[in-house]
Amino acid sequence: MDASEKRAELCRLSARAKEIRSTKANKAKTPEEAAYWQGKTLNSIIIDNFYKDENNQIFKTFKEWKSEDLQVKKGQKGFVVWGRKMKATDKTEAKKTGNSEDEKSFKFFPISHVFSNNQVEPIKTPELCQ
Repeated sequence: MDASEKRAELCRLSARAKEIRSTKANKAKTPEEAAYWQGKTLNSIIIDNFYKDENNQIFKTFKEWKSEDLQVKKGQKGFVVWGRKMKATDKTEAKKTGNSEDEKSFKFFPISHVFSNNQVEPIKTPELCQ
């Protein structure tokens, strides 16, 4: 699956996650419960409703697992989630006109990956020669 296919799938999951969040908030029995659902991120809803199963319970980034002395098993593919909002500049128009004022800034959410507890193992240290 290439990046555009991953983004399209993530957009599809995000639309479903928004529906879940809206439904749960509207059916909440208390204002606190409604606020809880309204504040829930799309990533957390996607993970909880579409990625979690009996084998995959804990999701973290590569860096987070590494900080716990665990490594992602060889060949494992990450679960796709939204990354933190980034700012970028489109320089296409500026290149055409030669005027740097034609650069357009925009914000976007990149694709990121998380790995589950089922995809990691203790970091293997090479045995030293004796």
